[in-house]
Amino acid sequence: MRKYLAIALAIVMALTTFTYVAKAEDEVFDGYKLAENEFQFVVGGKEVPELKLVQVQFYDKSGEEPQLQRWNVMKIRDLAEVLKETEGKFGIGYDKETRTVTLTSGEEYVSNGTELKGVPENVKIEAQSFKFMVNGEEKEIKGVVINGENYVLTSRLVAALGNLRFHSYPGDKLINYIDFDQTDIEAFDKEKFDASVKAHDYTIVYSWGPWCPWSRLSIPHMVKLSEKLAAEGKNVQIYGVVNRYKEYSNKDIAPLFEGKDVPWTQVGGTKESYEYLDKLLALEEGQIFFFPTMFILDKDGNKVGKTFGQTWDVVENAYAEKHNIPDDVDFTDEQFDEYYPTIYDAFISQIEPKAEEAEEKTEEVKEENIFFSGKSPHENKNRREGWREGDLLIYYLMSSVALILHNLPPHCSCMSTFLPKKNFYTTSFFVMFRQVLEISL
Repeated sequence: MRKYLAIALAIVMALTTFTYVAKAEDEVFDGYKLAENEFQFVVGGKEVPELKLVQVQFYDKSGEEPQLQRWNVMKIRDLAEVLKETEGKFGIGYDKETRTVTLTSGEEYVSNGTELKGVPENVKIEAQSFKFMVNGEEKEIKGVVINGENYVLTSRLVAALGNLRFHSYPGDKLINYIDFDQTDIEAFDKEKFDASVKAHDYTIVYSWGPWCPWSRLSIPHMVKLSEKLAAEGKNVQIYGVVNRYKEYSNKDIAPLFEGKDVPWTQVGGTKESYEYLDKLLALEEGQIFFFPTMFILDKDGNKVGKTFGQTWDVVENAYAEKHNIPDDVDFTDEQFDEYYPTIYDAFISQIEPKAEEAEEKTEEVKEENIFFSGKSPHENKNRREGWREGDLLIYYLMSSVALILHNLPPHCSCMSTFLPKKNFYTTSFFVMFRQVLEISL
């Protein structure tokens, strides 16, 4: 398990900030420090070894405990230099009086000779104090100032420009891609989602991210699950929601599926989608962004059983108990590989009892609803089973009274849910009583 966590940490650090709560024995330092990294860049399909990420570390001391922040930043002018002959080019302007950096997509970039020089050994790192205007709009682009030059989080910069995609390689390599084409993954649409849910007995919502190692680990098992559902002919669908979908295209994620088409409906995770799914799950704040997040809905949009994370806990605890693994001991890779696939079986098995229960209730209604199905006992032999001698005569006498009192059919299906089913005389009384009550009202 530690192996997978290490990979997850590396990828997350490449794309965004990483937070670590300091322990008592940790050295909590002031200011900023540089750390080495091995991330590489491919821009427009070409390797660009001179384009580098710089990792900056610092402690955020605003909370109860100091938190180590790790930012992977890039010099703005380095990226502008690499892109100046491409369709992703952008110009840079600076207003000293207002300390405003202006970035304009499509504008020619004018080099100043400082680009792609790397970071010298003796550096001065300061907090950022600039305002950013990108294509006429103010944007929040976090970063630092190193030796007087702006270094920013690459993901924030690319997102602000709006005409590029920045993403990690959808595998285990520490490669970052900058592409010029836009995503072809369709954004989440609530109406389409609701209609799709209603059209299936059950829907497995699969919220995942191509950047997430745990998500990538889940994909082969989800593919097997989809194949199993198809082979059994069940009206159950998998509905994929891709996190940070604007950074990826279907081509980018194809290697995860061995070049084959994704075997389920797949849409891009939007703000609307996560707010809607969070409401369906009634999760604590932020839990919807644990990836992968999976849960099952019935056709009415109600959650069925445990989420994938809850199922994971149940299976993991059962495995640990069976093999006498203490709580404070990590599983070996072999143990993890053994129990991990069983999580999916336990997760999907939750809909089986529900389906069987629904079928049993339907049969129960059919058997017990002897008075109010719209047909008389005389017309339906099954409804006469268990009746005593003379029951039919009394039934028709009381029904005739009801009919005289009020000119309505005596077999009223709307009462079937509320009336006793086993006692003939009591039920007949309720039929007549209802007619009397309606006349009184």
